[in-house]
Amino acid sequence: MKVVNSAIPSSSKGAVVTTPAIMAGISNLEEMCLHVEEAYNNAQYDSVVQLCEAILQKDPDHLAALLYTGISIFHLGTDDARALELLEFVATQTADTQQGLLATKFIARTFEAQGRLEECLELTNDILIKHPEDLDMLIV
Repeated sequence: MKVVNSAIPSSSKGAVVTTPAIMAGISNLEEMCLHVEEAYNNAQYDSVVQLCEAILQKDPDHLAALLYTGISIFHLGTDDARALELLEFVATQTADTQQGLLATKFIARTFEAQGRLEECLELTNDILIKHPEDLDMLIV
């Protein structure tokens, strides 16, 4: 899946952890992902999107970068359709994995944000049936 540059407005909640220019100088995808995770953990979702785009230029099918991009776009609230597209792709490719579960949770949250409550409840129910220990889903 190819990610196109998205026009995401800047809404940093702090200083940018790593810039795309710095990412361009890092050739190791694992190291790049650490920078993405740091930005994500600091709720710097616009930075996450930019950093993931740098990863996706090197590896267009990098599922973690696609997942973080989709979740970050969800948090930014800038493009629900794009967030759903990315999250549904990851969920399909990684069914029955933690990545797939996380993608599915955010699909449900996107449905909720869009007022698509029946679809949200259906997904939430499916997750709880497969993962009854996942009480986090009750907070969707």
